[in-house]
Amino acid sequence: MWLIQAIAVCMNKILFIIVSFMASLTCLAQNPVRDSTSLKLNLMTFKNPPLIFFLIIICFSSNNLFAQDNSSGIKLFFEKVYLHMDKTYYASGDDIWFKAYLVNAQSNYPVNTSNNLYVELINPINKIVTREVVRLNNGIGVGDFKLDDSIAGGSYRIRAYTNWMRNFGTHFIFEKEIQVKNITGVNKKNSIVEKVVSVDKKTSTHAYKIQFFPEGGSLVEGISSVVAFKAEDGIGNGINATGSILSSKGDTVVHFKTSHLGMGSFNFKPETGIQYKAFVQYQSSSSIPADFPVATPDGFVMKVTDEDPSNFLVYVFSNTATLDMHPTGEITIAGKHAGKIFYNQKTFLKDGKASLNITKKDFPSGIASITLYDENLHPYCERLVYIEDADPLTINLSPDKNSYRPREKVTVNISVTDARQHPVKANLSMAAIDDGIEKPSTENILSYLMLQSEVTGKIENAADYFNKNNPQRFQQLDLLLRAQGWRSFLWRQMADTSIHISYLPEPGITISGKVTLGFGNKPAPNMNITLLAPAAKGNKIFITKTNASGRYYLDGLPLYGNQTIKINSKNDKDKRGGELFIDSLFNNVLPVDPNYTHTADTSFKLKQFAEESAKRLSSAQNTKWYSVLSEVVVTSKRNTVVLRDGEGYMNFGFPEYNFTITSNDYQNKTVEDFLVQKIPGAEYDVEKEGINFIANGKPVRARFIVDKREDVFERIDYYRVPLTQVISISVRHMVGMNLTDVFLIYLDLKPGAYNTDPAFINTDVTGYYEARNFYSPNYENPENKKPDERTTIHWEPMITTDENGKATVNFYNADPKTRIRIDVQGVTDKGVSVVSEAKYDVK
Repeated sequence: MWLIQAIAVCMNKILFIIVSFMASLTCLAQNPVRDSTSLKLNLMTFKNPPLIFFLIIICFSSNNLFAQDNSSGIKLFFEKVYLHMDKTYYASGDDIWFKAYLVNAQSNYPVNTSNNLYVELINPINKIVTREVVRLNNGIGVGDFKLDDSIAGGSYRIRAYTNWMRNFGTHFIFEKEIQVKNITGVNKKNSIVEKVVSVDKKTSTHAYKIQFFPEGGSLVEGISSVVAFKAEDGIGNGINATGSILSSKGDTVVHFKTSHLGMGSFNFKPETGIQYKAFVQYQSSSSIPADFPVATPDGFVMKVTDEDPSNFLVYVFSNTATLDMHPTGEITIAGKHAGKIFYNQKTFLKDGKASLNITKKDFPSGIASITLYDENLHPYCERLVYIEDADPLTINLSPDKNSYRPREKVTVNISVTDARQHPVKANLSMAAIDDGIEKPSTENILSYLMLQSEVTGKIENAADYFNKNNPQRFQQLDLLLRAQGWRSFLWRQMADTSIHISYLPEPGITISGKVTLGFGNKPAPNMNITLLAPAAKGNKIFITKTNASGRYYLDGLPLYGNQTIKINSKNDKDKRGGELFIDSLFNNVLPVDPNYTHTADTSFKLKQFAEESAKRLSSAQNTKWYSVLSEVVVTSKRNTVVLRDGEGYMNFGFPEYNFTITSNDYQNKTVEDFLVQKIPGAEYDVEKEGINFIANGKPVRARFIVDKREDVFERIDYYRVPLTQVISISVRHMVGMNLTDVFLIYLDLKPGAYNTDPAFINTDVTGYYEARNFYSPNYENPENKKPDERTTIHWEPMITTDENGKATVNFYNADPKTRIRIDVQGVTDKGVSVVSEAKYDVK
């Protein structure tokens, strides 16, 4: 009997998996890249374990992974990503090194739900400079950017996201500002960009404002409340301020002043029928009036204190008007972390008051919300609080010496233990930086995952709230949560957001396209598609069929770097048929907000960095440590062109851009990327494939002349030609007789770049970015006399502690006599963020 029951249970589970799996396919069919038919067909014809496994996870995972239902009934999960970078100040020609950590947004556990991470470098005028697709394995990936010698200086951004994150707007997108200083003087645009950013900041700093935040949400007449406030400039920096609150009777009710980064708090009890106004002095300005919250005649006031190290003390107050509206006095207090309920208690007001204790150990570490509901479960008050980890970890960094000589070998010992001194398994990354030229970052993986990704908006010096050497960190963090967290808590915003799943999680690289019949663009269904990737890691041959729309999808391809693939289309009689097309790879670029305001850094430490970088450049120029590549721009001697439309075009003195493509250009990947980087006025078309050239303030689509033949079909796939297949590119700006602008792109392609067989494609694609290894010199050889002026002394992205919780890293110092700062960050296998810092001197 027990055997029959066991079989019945297994069959029920199998049936549930099948039903849930098909429901997942229906929900995920909203993805703009594919429909449900093609997805199901591809799963049946192409064995794709990662995608199948992921979809089963969606149907069957535990509550630790999922939190919220959307309209389709499928439970959702959320991802966060953090990038640990070697530093935040860079000179032109520098390398940007980074390591990515992908975690579950609710538990911070490392996850494998997405394998593709898009990392972008965005310039001060909000244009993507370069973009990499990084492969994530078990939530970990590494990459780097090489800054051009002629890059414009200014405030840049690093942005990172998965395809799945796009379903939730910008809530989970990682962004970090970095400062780039051009120290070569070869790019004339540098001074323009830096001047614009500087002027924007100078103008905005005079737009001072102040906001007031009553604890719990609202002021109630006759009840005393704690009111937090924040005074800031136009770019969100806290500023010093003093002020007072005046009543409509002319009385000064209270005086206040900032205590931490423009924030402060005071007690306030509004009288019935009285209005109030704030008067504020910012910095050394005169008194300026400001709005003050209006008290409501009825409602609840909730106060939360954490003076008890084990409990939160919650006090609730109401007035007579409130009791008349809620005669039972019933209220409910709920405590949530990352949208999940960890505390839920009903109680009753007595004489308009109530109090209760909430045990901290019942919550995970991090930010939690405490919400008050009335008897109808209508929310009235909310307060954010922070719970410290009850079992804190310790990460120790121990250089083998306190001081070293230039070029001397350094050994750093790392150990990670829990509160009971037991070893901890952790995945870490380490940067050793010249502290004399590069000051510590104001954020780290701990501050980002626990605070910055939870409370939106600018948070100054976020790492200080988690610095154990800061004795006021808990009071300052509580003040921040009272003020900035009042209306910008991530999980409150998610609860108020209607979520529609439009983007699938990506288990790997997908090659897609279509097959058509004849010239009518009629879809060719049930065509057999075979892809050969000789340089792929693992499998080399991949097979699928086209769906009813003639579309095909090949998922999870292990393609790295630039490599050649061959695709053919055959019917069921093994005859080549149809015209085969391939989609652009990784063309799902997230739009950049054109109105984003950069926080330009004009501080002393940036000036100090620029001066020191210039000195090091000067001392090392003769050793090829730094080189300048000039742009090729010549004036055309061919002044007139006649195209097939019969119209003649003249260049009217516009410059002609000619490039002979070399391996140094392959970092741009495609013709499209190359043109955007090299041609002034060229920009990506966000509405359709290809690029636009700007002429007289208007976008203009270009015409192609490929291997000396004009393209009369207006093909846009030329933009996707890999740069490895191009011999040369020329761009000419011409003007027609009717004064219309036209841009001509001349492509000289390598043989075989485009095959004449319509059912066969032989092309190069760029897969995952293959991260470079950080060059660390070995100075055991005393004959190495080349000057070494590195500011990043060492970058070690893949450190894993052993069974004893230990790891060791070795490297050599550079030439400058300075102080070196070692920055280690990472996450344990239990989802606990760890950070540590150590310093030593080079004498």
